[in-house]
Amino acid sequence: FTKTGGIRFRIQYAREIAHIEIEDTGPGIKRDERDRIFEPFARGSAANQINIGGTGLGLTISKLLTGLMGGELNFTSEVGKGTTFQIRLFLSQIHRDSTDDPVGSRNRIAYQGPRRKVLVVDNEQVDRELIVNILSPLGFEMAEAATGEEALAVYVDFKPDVILMDLAMPVMDGWEASYIIRKIHRSDVPIAIVSANAYDKNLDNAAGIPALDFIVKPVNVEELLDWLGRALKLTWVVGDSELDLHNMHIVQPDQPARVSVAQLKTPPEKELNELLALVNLGHIKGINQKLDEIAIIDSSYAEFVTLMRQFSSQFQIESMKSFMQELQV
Repeated sequence: FTKTGGIRFRIQYAREIAHIEIEDTGPGIKRDERDRIFEPFARGSAANQINIGGTGLGLTISKLLTGLMGGELNFTSEVGKGTTFQIRLFLSQIHRDSTDDPVGSRNRIAYQGPRRKVLVVDNEQVDRELIVNILSPLGFEMAEAATGEEALAVYVDFKPDVILMDLAMPVMDGWEASYIIRKIHRSDVPIAIVSANAYDKNLDNAAGIPALDFIVKPVNVEELLDWLGRALKLTWVVGDSELDLHNMHIVQPDQPARVSVAQLKTPPEKELNELLALVNLGHIKGINQKLDEIAIIDSSYAEFVTLMRQFSSQFQIESMKSFMQELQV
């Protein structure tokens, strides 16, 4: 609930105890409201004052989950200055051998092949932005819609390869929008329902979307990527460390032979300079947007764009900068 100022996230882990603090500079919680903020659908007066959306279930779920994990969730607050929530959890340390995860699923940094389009449909802007921020650095082209009706309009022009659809939305809900896409547009585009209402997961629906294609909020990143991998038959690029500039190879689906970085076709000097300026600023979103523009200019720049996306997805700004400077020598 912070319109100005900021939010601080702090975490400390010692002797298998995790201490987490989330501090905001919002309006704070009134003393007479503190006993009921964890109740379902209860919303403090501050939420109405600054026009914050939501259902009033976030703190309830957080409290329940913390309790289920044997932890504690407390808070301190001062009206007009902000609130700090404190979480204390016992998290025993796990020693996992690298062979337990042979495909490196938790280190996915990109995917091979042509760029895929993802349409995110959700009436909550924060939820849409969360998914966009997860998928954009991996190389997906993203589009957003706030209602089912808006989703249908975007669908026609954007032609997504996959749709992530919320259910509870104004004007037209996700079930109806999915039904129209399936039955009216006769489209077999993969649709995943992304909803906080887990009770809808096993329900029969007119769109014929199975429980396997249902992702429960809050979204688990690995579950989302697993689903996208299956739906789009992706071959993930994984990595654990800095990319090797000279030995990096990129495999395109229609070009089995590996392509050396030294053989990359690079965009014109003007485009490279504009990209380098964004790299020097560390502006990841701007970098990805510029790479989108370069990809459209000429398909022969695809290898260059893919490589640069791998840098940006890992926030390897310095590696990207030195590589580009080497190209301009």
